[in-house]
Amino acid sequence: MNFKLTAKLLMALITLSLVLYGLSSAINPLFGWERSLLNEPWQLVALAIAFSFIAGFAYPKIRGIRKGDSLMAFTRQAHEVAGRQLVTNSVLFVHAMEDGKRGDKIGIRFSNGLSGEGVIQSYEEFLIPARITITHSETKGEVRFE
Repeated sequence: MNFKLTAKLLMALITLSLVLYGLSSAINPLFGWERSLLNEPWQLVALAIAFSFIAGFAYPKIRGIRKGDSLMAFTRQAHEVAGRQLVTNSVLFVHAMEDGKRGDKIGIRFSNGLSGEGVIQSYEEFLIPARITITHSETKGEVRFE
């Protein structure tokens, strides 16, 4: 869900609903309507809320991932410390270098300037960026497969 879009659309549609309700006494006679949806302010507000939530959920799936979007990648690294094998999980934020949809393999750029490739796992959700699984990355001229 795109929270920013939902909030903006909600405010705009509620404002439009209230303006239409305020003008309903002038609009209804123009079309010859005695009663219409414009006479019911709560129905207009309910429609505005419903449409903004539907748009907020549908937009990330329709839009997909665009070049320059920030993506979140979970990495798992094995380290040897004092003869013991330690595994650490970390989150990396990368940027998409090309457009794509779920399941597509796209080029990515890490914050340190290195590049790689990954498969899009999910689109952005409520306050969480889109997720990607890194398939390979560049490490100082070498390519490392994970």
